[in-house]
Amino acid sequence: MKPDDAALWIGKAEQDWRVARKLDPATEPDAICFHCQQCAEKYLKALLVRARRRFPKTHDLGILLNLVAPGANHLRKHENDLSDLNPYSVIARYPGLDTTPAEAREARVITRRVRLVLRRLLGL
Repeated sequence: MKPDDAALWIGKAEQDWRVARKLDPATEPDAICFHCQQCAEKYLKALLVRARRRFPKTHDLGILLNLVAPGANHLRKHENDLSDLNPYSVIARYPGLDTTPAEAREARVITRRVRLVLRRLLGL
């Protein structure tokens, strides 16, 4: 991918963020949590693309953070936030691993915070 392709990842991340913000935590907490995780994942991938760094096909935010961090050490202070979002790439997609409205609200708070940092790093 070319550095300009980062815009494609950013566009997808913003779609996930819009969906997560529009849904009702009382009725769709799984979808909110999933889209919050996806938003963070795609912003991390945008940073990697912009830096011309290869990355594996993964949904693991920790792996992506480790690939990004050498160029953005201050992202480490958001490691716990990303760790909190990380399970939602799986948990929110399968029956029996349901999330709660409180978790959905917290996922949105975390994503808002992480998204702002990642957007700044991308110069947005």
